[in-house]
Order: sequence, then structure tokens, then C-alpha cells
Amino acid sequence: MQTKVLILGSTGLLGSAFKHVSKNYNLEFLFPLRDELDLLNPLKLEKYIKSHKPNFIINCAGQNDVKTIESNDDIFELALKLNSFLPFELSKLSKKYNFRLITFSSDYVFDGSKKSYKESDLRNPINRYGLTKSIGEQLTFSVQADVSIFRTAWLFGPFKKNFVSFMVNKAIENQEIKVVNDQYGSPTFTIDIAEYILDNIESHENGVFHLVNDSCVSWYDLTRLSFMILNLSNIVAKVSSEDFKSIVNRPLNSCLNSYNITKLRSLELALKDYLTNYEL
Repeated sequence: MQTKVLILGSTGLLGSAFKHVSKNYNLEFLFPLRDELDLLNPLKLEKYIKSHKPNFIINCAGQNDVKTIESNDDIFELALKLNSFLPFELSKLSKKYNFRLITFSSDYVFDGSKKSYKESDLRNPINRYGLTKSIGEQLTFSVQADVSIFRTAWLFGPFKKNFVSFMVNKAIENQEIKVVNDQYGSPTFTIDIAEYILDNIESHENGVFHLVNDSCVSWYDLTRLSFMILNLSNIVAKVSSEDFKSIVNRPLNSCLNSYNITKLRSLELALKDYLTNYEL
């Protein structure tokens, strides 16, 4: 009997990467859309899972509009439902219906006061988005079900707008480009994440794991590297976080180190793949 994998949130940046690479795997995939499955309704969620009997659920659903979550209470409430309570409900259903749950968290569960973070470091979010992800981790693990949580960061990839595509298009349009050079993280290619998860679908263990491309760079570094790969000569002005006034407190250094699994390939190789093989 073929292994069945249910992908939640398949229209988002990460979920669309899973849908794209799924054709390369001998697995049965389910990609329900919002009108087929209301993720905010626990009864409908359980009914769907009970009916389809997946062996694995990969939860890519979430609310990650960091700025709006910070400023809008209704969006913050939605983020709590999707980022905190949905993984919690899924972990309880995992225990009840015997499937492995694979879900995703964020570098924003950390405060950015260290040079880099390992999986066992204490969470201390400094904004609302990070708080919703941190609560989600805590609630999910409280169930003691078969759950793998992968923290990732600064996602870029095809099919949806992201920081890299935004900056490249600004360069193509010869717009002025100013980029923060004092916030550091681990940019990660969505296709690499999807392939790693599906390549190892039968061997994931319980716990939290950092799944990022091998790098620790600033937003400025990421922009310059992207331009270099595409031979773009646009001037990129360095600015500090203080120059970009924002209602969101962002960690100054949220680079993720992987101690429980091997890091993905280098950022440069991943960026080159994205920028030369996919439409921005």
C-alpha cells in the first residue's frame, strides 16, 4: 500500500515547493485547498484525517506577515490559530490516528542576542510572530506524539514573492536599493527543504531540528550575492536597523546551527539554482 502524505498550506511559499517536487516521489499526495478543508475547524480537520488516513502530515500552513501580526490584533489572533493551535490540534490527532506530523517553526523564536543558535537553546521571542511560533512548539511537544518540528529561516523560492525576488526585480527596474547590514540569519531555499523532508520521509525522528542552507549572512550580503550570481551591477547601499524604523522588533542575529541533522547545501549553490532555473 502506497505511503500517503497530506500537505497542508500547499499554496504558500513553502507548500508550493512541496507540490512542485512531489512529482519526483513514489508517494500518494493530498493537497486540499481552503474550500476542501477548513484548517481552523478542528471537527472538519479530524473528519478529513479520519477519512483519508494519511501516514504523514506535512504542515506548511501559517500566518507569517510579521509586520501585520504586530500591528493588527485580528491578524495576531489568526496567527495564534494557525501558528500555535493548528500544530497543537494536529499533534493530538497524530496520537489518535497514528500518523507522523512534520511541521515548521522559525528562527524568530529566538531573541537574537547570540551569534548563532542550536536546537536546544532557550526560546525567547521578541515579537508577536515569534511568540506564536514559540507557543506552537511548546503546545505541540506537550502532547508527546510522533512530531518533528523543523525550524527554518528567511525563506526564498519559486512561485511566490520573497525577499530575493523583490530585490532582484528592484534592480532590474533600476530602483534605489537600501538594505539592512546588521541583521543576520540563515536564508533557506524552499525546494531544498521540501526535497530533504521527502527524501527522509520514513526516517524522521521526534524532536526539533534546524533545517537551513549552510550560511550566516546579513540581508545586505544576501542581496549582493544574488546580484553577483545574476551579474547585476546595481549599487546596494548599506543601512542599519536604526535607519529602518519599524514597529517590529527583529532579532539582530538569528543564524541557525544544526546539531541534530546535517545542514543543507551552501547558500550560494541554492541561490544559483533558484536564480537560474526558476522564474522570479
